[in-house]
Amino acid sequence: MSNPPSTEILLDLENGVPKTVTFADAFINTRKYIYGLNGSLVHAIRAFYSTAASRKRDDADIALKYDMLFWELSYPPPAPICLISSDKDYWGTMERMVKTQYEIILAYNAAHASKDIKDVAVTDSFDFPSVAKGILTIPTPSAMPLGLGTSPPSRPLPPSPSSSELLKLKVLLDVNTSFDNTTTGNEKCMPKGLTPTVMRENIELFLKSKGYGGITGSIQVIARSGSLSEQLEEEMVNSGFAVTNVDPPTREKKAGEDHTDVRIGQVMQRWCLELQQLAPMVIISSDSNLTLVVKRLDSMGFPVMLAYGPSAPPELLQAAREKFPWGELIAQ
Repeated sequence: MSNPPSTEILLDLENGVPKTVTFADAFINTRKYIYGLNGSLVHAIRAFYSTAASRKRDDADIALKYDMLFWELSYPPPAPICLISSDKDYWGTMERMVKTQYEIILAYNAAHASKDIKDVAVTDSFDFPSVAKGILTIPTPSAMPLGLGTSPPSRPLPPSPSSSELLKLKVLLDVNTSFDNTTTGNEKCMPKGLTPTVMRENIELFLKSKGYGGITGSIQVIARSGSLSEQLEEEMVNSGFAVTNVDPPTREKKAGEDHTDVRIGQVMQRWCLELQQLAPMVIISSDSNLTLVVKRLDSMGFPVMLAYGPSAPPELLQAAREKFPWGELIAQ
């Protein structure tokens, strides 16, 4: 007998569980509702919350968003997940997953959820407080099995290349932690003595010295909006760099706003999904907030080559399979 379909629940604890119901009752009622909805058994419930020290950065929201990205890497669609949140932080991630045929069940508090959340064309949605309290139910012809479900079938890794000599690698540059500060506001500048053209040529030479074929496509650049002068950005674009400027999050959480490290993590995940052969990606960054992403990708079998600066924390260096100082990469 084959296993029934399986669903994972991701809970944003910022939205909480109704005070009049226990956690145990809330989640047994939610499991029963999902079983009535699509006949699947919940195989895991993952809760995310921010400590008092990290609330300003919304670390729980970021970790949950990353978990959705890792879900895509781990399992091909439809691989159902149920997101319990009323926060529009996840609007873009959900919309993209729906477009790639993932089954998304959205549980939110109808009294507080924004229109952005309610309008995402998910597979199913429901009012979480009503389900958690057992008010909203779906009758089923038979009782829900007591055991948990099993994880969906895993996504296989791409094949390893027969040789690395002709293998060209994708390169990403984090301006915020790799470029030098200037005396002009929040602007950044290239390391002394370098131009964008020379930098790209040096990175190409370095990769070839490591036995690879060089760089594929443009070097992807993630920069905080306003950190690059118009002149420097233009020079970079004309030298084979593709620049993405990211507006920092505001209280309104407008579309397109994000932390630069989150945007970098999204690019890294997309690259993994696009791989035809298992090849390393080169990440030029010293951002401690990328530790989780680098460590998780490495554990999944996706190698990351990290070019780091003096501010890189030990935990980030430990997470990378291969690493070298940023100066080695650009000083050919």
